[in-house]
Amino acid sequence: MMLPFSLPRFSAAFCLCILAVLVLSCKKKVPAPEQEPVVGAKHVDLSGQFLERDRDLILDLNADGRADLLMKVLPIAFDLNTKTKLTFQVYATGVSRVAVNVTDESSPALRKGDQVFFGSFSGYEWFPANPVIIMEKVSSAEAITWQGAFLSEEHRFLPLQLLQEGKLYTAWLELSTDKPGEKVHLHRAGIALEPGSTIICGQ
Repeated sequence: MMLPFSLPRFSAAFCLCILAVLVLSCKKKVPAPEQEPVVGAKHVDLSGQFLERDRDLILDLNADGRADLLMKVLPIAFDLNTKTKLTFQVYATGVSRVAVNVTDESSPALRKGDQVFFGSFSGYEWFPANPVIIMEKVSSAEAITWQGAFLSEEHRFLPLQLLQEGKLYTAWLELSTDKPGEKVHLHRAGIALEPGSTIICGQ
């Protein structure tokens, strides 16, 4: 008596279907990355404060009695003293961190509305006790040039982390630069209301 189908072929197809179902059912589901909460920020008014040559600034942004940032202007002579450079810098301290690109040691000049993430972001990582160049003036007999990521009359935001009571809070420092006056003007700082959270520049 002839069967209406081929038993070996039917069995092979049936086994493959069962195997596929088992593989799919046993496949481990990868959880979606957890989103950092976005929270509000406490604002600190810094209007009227500015950085210029021979006028260093020490900032205690969270008012805990410890210096969070040191701002200095460093005059440097180079190329056998034929050129000079004024470097406007911000230094993180032992109780603060700045976002730094490990490739070129730069820091992002964020704009209003950009987010400051608690974790590493866009190639930047958090480093304590690290300097960040805001702008530089290079002078020679031939020309005067300015350079730096924060070089703009428009407001820019430096992303920070501040250590308070053993916890890290994201923060930003709002500033603008003044080439004719050779100054960096401070405007505000914002500190996250909760540790380990994301905040938005200018909000």
